Formats: sequence, structure tokens, C-alpha cells
Amino acid sequence: MRDALALFETMDRPGIVDLGYTWPAPWKEEALRPEDHRTPRHDTPQYQNQDDRAAAVAAYGPEVACCAGAPSDMPRS
Repeated sequence: MRDALALFETMDRPGIVDLGYTWPAPWKEEALRPEDHRTPRHDTPQYQNQDDRAAAVAAYGPEVACCAGAPSDMPRS
């Protein structure tokens, strides 16, 4: 990310710059497999820890922080 952002200061004309980064070879094969290894999804929010839950309650209120729905779609109080 830093290398890409540094281009704002060093590039003097539009173009594509190869930063030398590549994805590991098997990433695409893994992504195309039909298995879903993600964490199961639920109708209620799942928080990383209690601090995250407290931050959601503080920002959006207890009703929004514990119910399904995107917080950005909910009015702030």
C-alpha cells in the first residue's frame, strides 16, 4: 500500500507501474473451488470481541447493534 501511495509523489505522468508484487500461485485454484471455508453467517451481528460490540452500541444504539441490517443504512441518534 505504501509503495502504491508513494507513486502520488514520484510519478510525473499517467501510466502503469509494476511494483513487483504478485499473488501466490495457488490462490486462484483455491478461490475457484466450490467449498466455502468462511465462518458461518448469522442473522445477528457477530463481533470480534466485546470492545467491538460496545463500539457498535455506542455508535448506532443497542437496537441496531444487535439486529440484522447494515449500520450505514440506519439513522444515527
